[in-house]
Amino acid sequence: MKKIMCSTHYKKVILLFFAIFGFMIMILNNQNPIYALQNDHTVLIPIKQVLDTNDKDNSVEFTYVLKAEKSGSPMPANSEGKEYKWIMRNDSHVNLTINVNQEGSFNYKIYQETKDINSYVIDHHIYSLCIKANNDNNDLITITTVTNENGEKVENVTFKNQFKSFDTDTQNKELYMLKNKIKTGDSYLTGSYMCMFLVSSVILILFIIKFSNKKKGDVK
Repeated sequence: MKKIMCSTHYKKVILLFFAIFGFMIMILNNQNPIYALQNDHTVLIPIKQVLDTNDKDNSVEFTYVLKAEKSGSPMPANSEGKEYKWIMRNDSHVNLTINVNQEGSFNYKIYQETKDINSYVIDHHIYSLCIKANNDNNDLITITTVTNENGEKVENVTFKNQFKSFDTDTQNKELYMLKNKIKTGDSYLTGSYMCMFLVSSVILILFIIKFSNKKKGDVK
């Protein structure tokens, strides 16, 4: 009798085990599969450099930086940590290539690291870059936004470096004064002296003529 009861008990345990196991399989089969993102999404950021000078010197190099706000952000190839640096010469442009393979919001700063060299006034504006990546049915969708220091959206990142020449500035100032006939204090004094000299010369000439005529009359 005890053997029959034990056998029945074991059967119930086995049936309960298979019932639970089958229920778990059903739950797993009804779940939606989750796939890892296989393809990177390439983001291109155009950067433009403009030199405000007629003297283009290929030897002058300007250094720029793309800096991520947090570690682990997608970066261009050959980056060092959170920074990517590159060099530009003359009037030129580059496209920064960032491969995004993960979801999230990534923020960067784009600025020029060049110090004032060769009398150039360096454009030290800072641009903010934001890349938002979302998974849409296993397809990575990215939204890229670039803003200036005022928070205004811009389509292109442009840096303008200006060459300052003392001689050129002086010539431009003199030309401007000449065209607009600007009288400074020195020019005013010079004009006054010239007028006084002319008046004195006329008086002297009239005096000499009068004296000569008087002398001729006395002789007669």
